[in-house]
Amino acid sequence: MPKTRVETAKSRPSTALPTTSRASSSRAQQASWLVAICEGSNFGREVGIAAVNHETGRVIITQTADCQTYVKSILHLSLHSPATILAPDTFFERGIQSNSKRVIIEHIREEFPDVTVQPFARRYFNEEDGEAFVTQLALDNSERAGLLLTLHDKYYAKQATAAVFKYIEGSMGTVYSSHSLHIKYAPIEGSMMIDTETTRNLEIVASISGQKNYTLFGLLNSTFTPQGARLLRTTLLSPLTSSSAVDARLGAVSTLIQSEETFQSARTALKGVQGIDLDKLIVRLASVNKPRHLHADGGLGIEAPKVKVAYERLGQLLDLQRIIRNLPTIASAAGSTRNKLLTIIAELVSDPQLSEIERAIDLHLNDAPLTQKKGAIGALANVNSRVCAVKAPEDSLLDVARTSYKENIQDIFDYAQDVQQKHKLPIELQYHQENGGGFSFTLPRAETEDADWSWPVEWVDRVSRKKKWIFSTLQLKKLNGRMRETLEEVLAISINIVGELLQIVLARISALYKASEAIALLDVLWSFAKRSIQGSYGIILLGQVEDW
Repeated sequence: MPKTRVETAKSRPSTALPTTSRASSSRAQQASWLVAICEGSNFGREVGIAAVNHETGRVIITQTADCQTYVKSILHLSLHSPATILAPDTFFERGIQSNSKRVIIEHIREEFPDVTVQPFARRYFNEEDGEAFVTQLALDNSERAGLLLTLHDKYYAKQATAAVFKYIEGSMGTVYSSHSLHIKYAPIEGSMMIDTETTRNLEIVASISGQKNYTLFGLLNSTFTPQGARLLRTTLLSPLTSSSAVDARLGAVSTLIQSEETFQSARTALKGVQGIDLDKLIVRLASVNKPRHLHADGGLGIEAPKVKVAYERLGQLLDLQRIIRNLPTIASAAGSTRNKLLTIIAELVSDPQLSEIERAIDLHLNDAPLTQKKGAIGALANVNSRVCAVKAPEDSLLDVARTSYKENIQDIFDYAQDVQQKHKLPIELQYHQENGGGFSFTLPRAETEDADWSWPVEWVDRVSRKKKWIFSTLQLKKLNGRMRETLEEVLAISINIVGELLQIVLARISALYKASEAIALLDVLWSFAKRSIQGSYGIILLGQVEDW
């Protein structure tokens, strides 16, 4: 980061008003964006807005000349479900000069009563810092030069950008790798604006009754991926106004409807990446958590344990492996037709850089399990998948550590069998991930309801959950400790080995973002096609007037 960024932001108390409606409550549940706003000091009501979804790595920057009611700014904020809105602390002061700035705060609080509107030091709204952040973090792709050129004279947008990243770095303790964020300048003009009152009355994304499915979004949503659901929501709240873009989507939906083979192929391909949020996965791979500074109580945050970071990083790489392995299936499904939009989707997920990532994954990682188990067995299976994730034929230390880990696991199972035989009870092992992971015993409560039953003195930490007792022994705790030591050793060695793989992925991160957009678009188009088939819907021909 530039050397000029020496100050770190300090957290401030919340100034949000309480929730007043079901609609606002629903919006709060979906909130995932951190937003900063900055208004100019002239009479033109120029407002700069920077919105960062720190979970997905998406950054939307805009600047607009607004009116007295700030309708454009309010509508833009409503599209991005803000969790926190930052504004210069001078906007909250009372005085003749600050009264005009308080107006936008009052409008925001009225429209978003459940969202934290937080004062932030005015010095962090710095135009030069904002430009430095964009230069440092924006993807190094063909769109980068155009982005920097567009932002050249967007002073208030750059000020808001500086503030939002200062907050993320200082108060949230997150630092992003260079050229790892999908930063986009999105002018408010050129898209259909649906005011928030109309959105509520039409129940587009939130039902007045509180039922999730009783909305337009609920009716149309058959998406497989989180990014597909997000794109559908944005499409409904800010519909396309370009007739050519609408025609392109209608043509793709028609192709999916008319070709059952293409429809089923797309379904199979999307099901292969079901539930994995590629946007979130990308930003987690590209970000690191550092000790947090200057909390509200003046103390320092605590750095996440290295073992936990290694565990999460290996899991992220295994998820990436699953997605990369499914991209050829998506390309085949979308590219099997002559439809232009579907062909573009196929090309985006067939980028040569993605093939380079796949080759690097094949070189460094073993195949991940195809099925994901749930419960205690699933928790242990997730740990074991990380233990066996890395290929290391030349690293004897990793092989030794893995062997020790497996032996410790076997010792625990042998001990559990001895306890079961000794007490003649249906005692079972249960794995938990709390406190670094470990095993405990479970026993049905019905086995202990006899009047003459007494607990063995060596059984400790007894807890009742549902119809079972959960407990441990000193010997089991000792075995858990040995198991954790070898697990930590395996993870530490593994994460050092895959460092090269991570660098290869980060160097090609823009291709991953494009692939995520392509998957989301195919997901939405397939969802539209499914609803059309189920409801026997027709295709609107733009520019033609129908006789009713």
